[in-house]
Amino acid sequence: MCSSALILLAALSWAPARDGAAHTPPAPAAKSAPAASPARAALPTRDEALALLCPGARWIQETLYPTSEQLAKATELAGEKVESRVLVRHAAYVDGKLALLAYFDTHRVRSLGETLLVALEPGGRVRRVEVVAFAEPRDYLPREKFYAQLAGRELDKELRLDRGVQSVAGATLTARATVAATRRVLALQRALPAPAASQPTPAK
Repeated sequence: MCSSALILLAALSWAPARDGAAHTPPAPAAKSAPAASPARAALPTRDEALALLCPGARWIQETLYPTSEQLAKATELAGEKVESRVLVRHAAYVDGKLALLAYFDTHRVRSLGETLLVALEPGGRVRRVEVVAFAEPRDYLPREKFYAQLAGRELDKELRLDRGVQSVAGATLTARATVAATRRVLALQRALPAPAASQPTPAK
């Protein structure tokens, strides 16, 4: 089973990947004491975030090239512009079955950027959101309680700041960017072809 103990987030500026490549992210180095909030912890790398998200999974990394029609559909679903022409989808398989999907979304918060890992259930609900890069001052980074609100959410009218998701005093722009990124990722998952529901288990 994939772990639900990690917080994850996403963005629409994606690093290129080899289509269909299988990989196992390296396990993160042990830390002496886990921090209770991303605002007080060293942020994980992309590989560390994936490894913690679904330990032992076989990850298939796929590069997708959304068409104009797919981007238009995603824009309509998200309620805001979705314009990424290239994105990387990470699909986690456990015992050959699709268990989780993960996307990295990079966007601007105020004047500087952040990258979120957004992890989704195959059925279209958010599993977790995690910050993997944040160039703004750390005072503008919400604590874990804010990100926990996104778990279990789907793309509906409640996935909005100050509706189903409470804002954070002093970090409103970060919270708004996080919710917008989550909506974009959910919309793209609906607009794009689904990954394979199963993969052959590699022989040992």
